[in-house]
Amino acid sequence: MAESMGDQSKEAIGLFEQRYWDLVGQFAEHGFNIDRYDRVTDFTQDIAVVPVSAREGEGIQDLLAVVIGLAERYLDEQLTDIEGSGEGTVLEMKEERGLGKTLDVILHRGSIKKGDEIVLVTNDGGRATRVKGLFSPRGMSEMRDAGNRWDASEEAHAASGLKISAPDLEGPGRNHPARGSQ
Repeated sequence: MAESMGDQSKEAIGLFEQRYWDLVGQFAEHGFNIDRYDRVTDFTQDIAVVPVSAREGEGIQDLLAVVIGLAERYLDEQLTDIEGSGEGTVLEMKEERGLGKTLDVILHRGSIKKGDEIVLVTNDGGRATRVKGLFSPRGMSEMRDAGNRWDASEEAHAASGLKISAPDLEGPGRNHPARGSQ
């Protein structure tokens, strides 16, 4: 942030400061304390403001770092929901050598195990099938090896990305839900 501010003209810095302090005043009128994210010492008391530029793309990494940091720190218990049947969203269906048709899924709630029945929403309604195999992605260091990107798993929990191998995987499209029925 300081590096980006140093590259700005005096007029641009003045305009930023003026708008920033106007914003601080508006929030204060409603009982909220705000400060620039790099100045906040207690995130339970102050709202962090992260300047970003949609045009230049600056500040996006800072914004993501603040959001992820706050989520990990204050939402740890709420971020994991592994109870009950798995619910996820299909990202992609593709043919994998040795596995046949597979689904890439983001599991956002519950758990799913090898052998569980899952229901896939398709354009024609729904289709039930049994999970033949679950695969979780290997670490980033292994992603260079195109033939060996997945580790077999017996079970997966929210929130995670996984690959599902099962018979009769025709029909589900991108962003279609997938639900487990144990």
